[in-house]
Amino acid sequence: MNFGFTAEQDMLRSEVRKFLAERCPLAAVRRIGGGTPNIQKNIIAERLLGLPKD
Repeated sequence: MNFGFTAEQDMLRSEVRKFLAERCPLAAVRRIGGGTPNIQKNIIAERLLGLPKD
């Protein structure tokens, strides 16, 4: 069984990493993310990804 990522998944991971590095640097994430409960992290991730509201 292969648990690795497909080429498309690797490309997506790379593009998301690049996007977040440009728009939301790690230093900013650390400043606002420490100690945040998982549900709030999920809400933030939804907004970053532009998922539909409610």
